[in-house]
Amino acid sequence: MKRSTKKGFTIVELVIVIAVIAILAAVLIPTFSSLIKKANISSDTQLCKNMNTALSMAKAEGKSVNTMFDVLTVINDAGYVIENLNPTTEGYYFAWDSKGGQILFLNDEFELHYPTDASFEAATSWITVSSEKEAKNVASKGFALYLENDLESLALTTLTSVDAGAYVLKNLSVESTASGQIYLNGAITNVTLDIPNADAVQSGAVDTFTVTAVKDGTLTINGFVNNLTLKKGKVNVAKTGAVMKASFADDKDTNAKITVSGGIVMEGEGKTTISDATVVSIGTRAELEAFRDVVNAGYTYNGVTVQLTADIDLEGVAWLPIGNVYRGDVNAESYVFQGTFDGQNHTIKNLSNTGFSINGLALGKNKTTLNGYSEVVYGLFGSVYNAEFKNLTVSASIDMLPSESAKQLGDAVGAIVGFIGGETFKMENCKVTGTVKGHDNVGGLIGRVNTQTTVTLTGCTNEADVTAMRKCSGILGYVSGSATINATNCANNGTVTCLGPDKDIEAKSDDSGYYVAGDWYNKNGKSYPVQE
Repeated sequence: MKRSTKKGFTIVELVIVIAVIAILAAVLIPTFSSLIKKANISSDTQLCKNMNTALSMAKAEGKSVNTMFDVLTVINDAGYVIENLNPTTEGYYFAWDSKGGQILFLNDEFELHYPTDASFEAATSWITVSSEKEAKNVASKGFALYLENDLESLALTTLTSVDAGAYVLKNLSVESTASGQIYLNGAITNVTLDIPNADAVQSGAVDTFTVTAVKDGTLTINGFVNNLTLKKGKVNVAKTGAVMKASFADDKDTNAKITVSGGIVMEGEGKTTISDATVVSIGTRAELEAFRDVVNAGYTYNGVTVQLTADIDLEGVAWLPIGNVYRGDVNAESYVFQGTFDGQNHTIKNLSNTGFSINGLALGKNKTTLNGYSEVVYGLFGSVYNAEFKNLTVSASIDMLPSESAKQLGDAVGAIVGFIGGETFKMENCKVTGTVKGHDNVGGLIGRVNTQTTVTLTGCTNEADVTAMRKCSGILGYVSGSATINATNCANNGTVTCLGPDKDIEAKSDDSGYYVAGDWYNKNGKSYPVQE
């Protein structure tokens, strides 16, 4: 038998090789890590430049870039998303400087990396955050917070502004003796403020608002508050603000005061009756959005006239409707508009459902809904109840036809009102231009009228092109049941296109039977029964 002459490594040789590899790794890994970090920093710096270029172009085109939402809209239109406000460089941040109007690139010590010549204040610079831990860290450096997702709670010991964005923050407390001003925006369920040397401005919706202390410069409420309790300081309910119940703490300060300057307090201290607040004026997009948020949070403006004092440009940003309630859920108790909306011959421009994505559209279904889809009511006003509209023009670009990506059907779609509920509805001297597209019950001005509603239309004109798969018309898309329509001096000058059952069937993911309005329909040997 031949003897093998192969020889393996000895233990000593293996140890030497491992030691050499370890030494090389110790030398090279930091080098590679440094090179990767430099590459990431370079990439993030270029991204910051690109996003600022997009912001500059938007401003040059006359677009609003006044809030973090506006910033996200602009960079989204430029092909970037909210994730791009989280740099690839670990520990670094992008911040939007609201005063300077530009995005900053900050290092892991929150020092400015780019633009190198920028000056900024942390308190007015916003950073997106995704967790309580991250939010507290960012807030501790004095920066304002914009949420990337829902948060359960956030307790801050620094004077910090908070915007929930499209998400919900359940519990927020801010306790600080610093001077200055903070802003609270979006859906925050419970808020506690103890800021004796600072002012605050609230927009959006708060369920329970406990004010332990604010400076006499006041807490200004521009949004909706269900329950307000004040211990020390002053609270002012501004013209778009609505407080359902206001009260003082048992141990209130003698100078504590709740005042109303154009807004509404329904019950309690500082109360103004409906007759005292018969008119609310709106002249900016921000005020229209605040009015929308108040309606959607629970105040109906029953008995109140809301007036436009200027044209308002919505700039094609996807609009969440005023009265964001599915038509099957509309009644006198619904969070929908129940007052009078007087445009005073002004125009709301560029109403759209496309662009920066809408969050939180009210979804519904009925027996005719396509498989896998939900229905949505859509318009400047989604659903209304016993409402009145007059002297208003809306230019729209609405497309609520079935979409594989959104899985949403526009059912009851109109540029001014999607769905009308209640006993009476009036519309006078209103006009729509542009395009309005939807799946079913689609009209230029109004989508659908509820059973037993008496509708009076006077001097209304549609100049928009209207398209639907099912029921559609120029002014009013569909009249349900025994509703009564009284129309005088109304005209449709737009093109109305009903795509019909062929297109409707093609939108389905399968050929299981479903209803088509107007007649039996047969395809591939299958019968589809008429809608009831």
